[in-house]
Amino acid sequence: MGYDTFGCFRGWCTRNATCLEYVASGEPVDPADVGPLRCSRCRCLPQEHVPAIAEGYDPNSSEQLAARRRYDVRLLPPDERAAIFKGRADAAFKVRNYRTAYLEYTRAIEATPDNHLLLGNRCQTYIKVGKHEAALLDAERAVSLAPEWAKGQYRLGMCLQLNMRHDESVCAFTKACALEPQNKETQKALDTARSKAAEWHTKQEKLAKARKRTTIRQSSDQYEEAKFEAKMEAKKKGLIKDISQWGGELADTFEKDYRENLRPPAGVEFALTYKPGAEPGEEDGGGGVHSGLLLEDNVEDGDGDVGGGGLALEDNLEGGGDFQIALEENTEEAAPKDSDADSDDDGDTSATSFSDDDSEDDEAKRDAALLDDSNWVPQTDGDTRLTLPPRNYTLVHEDGRLHTKDEFEPMSFGMQRIHNDDEPEPVWVQTPTARWLQSASELTVIPWTVPRELCRGSEIKVSFARRQLHVQAVKSKEIFMAGELESTINPNTSTWTTDGTTIMITCVKENLLLWNGARGKEADSHWHRLFKHDQFVERGMIAANYFDIPEEMRRRNKMSELQRKDKEAKEKEANLCPLCDKDVRFFCECRTEDKDYERPLPQGWKDSKLGFEDNYDGYSLAEPAKLKEAPPPQPRPYQGRIAPKYGLDGTALECKDCDLPGFRMLKECD
Repeated sequence: MGYDTFGCFRGWCTRNATCLEYVASGEPVDPADVGPLRCSRCRCLPQEHVPAIAEGYDPNSSEQLAARRRYDVRLLPPDERAAIFKGRADAAFKVRNYRTAYLEYTRAIEATPDNHLLLGNRCQTYIKVGKHEAALLDAERAVSLAPEWAKGQYRLGMCLQLNMRHDESVCAFTKACALEPQNKETQKALDTARSKAAEWHTKQEKLAKARKRTTIRQSSDQYEEAKFEAKMEAKKKGLIKDISQWGGELADTFEKDYRENLRPPAGVEFALTYKPGAEPGEEDGGGGVHSGLLLEDNVEDGDGDVGGGGLALEDNLEGGGDFQIALEENTEEAAPKDSDADSDDDGDTSATSFSDDDSEDDEAKRDAALLDDSNWVPQTDGDTRLTLPPRNYTLVHEDGRLHTKDEFEPMSFGMQRIHNDDEPEPVWVQTPTARWLQSASELTVIPWTVPRELCRGSEIKVSFARRQLHVQAVKSKEIFMAGELESTINPNTSTWTTDGTTIMITCVKENLLLWNGARGKEADSHWHRLFKHDQFVERGMIAANYFDIPEEMRRRNKMSELQRKDKEAKEKEANLCPLCDKDVRFFCECRTEDKDYERPLPQGWKDSKLGFEDNYDGYSLAEPAKLKEAPPPQPRPYQGRIAPKYGLDGTALECKDCDLPGFRMLKECD
């Protein structure tokens, strides 16, 4: 079995520790045929196996183990093996070969799992390659093994800071400074962490306000849509001839019914807020809104990451280390100037020193007005009330990091940017269960709540239907993502894949209406939400990516765009003023003083189908009392009759006094 072609018995392999005996693959056909000479177990050549004296030798004897350890360090004792791997890792780290370094550190940690120094070194290597989550796990493990290790606390603070957990990083750096008070680097890191935590809290406050304004804007849009539908319904029933006649009793009835049946926007539930320990009916001095506002978290319990899908906005936090965001007008009412509090004899004005800066007061009033949701929630009695929560989705990168566009302010009239010739910057929408990105033809979904150990094909099951998407664990039957999709997909061409850490689902949109040449909202292949139970993504937040539409559709859209531009150019040329070369419909002011000139209006102006209203100076056909009575028409003065052009015989009459026929015959007066 273990003999080579020269009759020498071959034992264990010097390259593969699992192969303890040479076994030839076959008989060579000619001297150049070396394939059959390779070992059938490790595929090594015979000379890579050590020769043995006898066939019945023991490869695990003390003598053979000592010889095998020279070729396989895994046979060494754990401490010696860890030292060898650590030396290799240190050498790789010095030459900035970080991947080899953390692989060797991993082998050393496998030999000695409770060595906090190795965990700290691998943590530092993970930081170098950008694996912040893995680095945090090593730092936490190292600190648990050696709580008094100052460098471990320092690296824990660095990892927490990189994972956007700034309050915890300040605590870790504080412990490191307490263990090594003379370390200037640790003190500098603590100061940096505190400044970053303050900046992060300021940013989160702005984001929280922006997210709540999104929900308030959606409530306002929902009200306007319902109002327009009521106008069209009244016009259809014949109650009004045109929607500009809307008002009076019809408007009052609509307002009353809408307030009685007030509902939050799609995908949103009202948040219950209250003031703990307050008497019923007691209010703050800041506009009648309770200071103990509790904005419920719109996501499941997470690790506190910024890209975790939501922001916990809860008041009355304990410990004093966590930051709280109250979307309230927390300004106190200033006492009157003639009150006793501000009219002391010594002229003390410290009580009103907070209101010196008028710009800050204006900004606070503006924020309070933008965050006022009292018009969009039902009215309740007592110290308990309902509020609109912030939106339950965030804009992130593919790895879950917060995107800069999450602090969104809408464009004019809800406009949205469309990319036809180039791809826009990828912006992912993260909901409590999914993280998704779309183009005109595909939808990419990442179920980010699936644990890493289940991100394997044998552990997870993904099901597709035309309007359904379902992600479930195979063994535990836990459902991680499920719901009815916003529009239809093709389940036959949709697929999913995993790399062992993340599941990537690719859904192919059907776009049937778009293929049929439909126009408007029904043909919009840009989804504004993933599932029916999700909140709508505000229009304009994400640019529509139409870069991957088929070539024939791209050509058709290009021709339509060229025709539109050609039509606009012809209209502009036809309405060009010969005096100032400006469009007379918009910019020309040359003939505004001419009473006989009427400026042409733009196309679609005052079209009732578009919902335009004339609210200038309270004008309304539904309230005739506001209309000014027009003066009665005056008779025109007699200017004489026009002389005939032709006589009774059909011949043209000639004017003796002028060259133009048809002059007026005026009666001469004495």
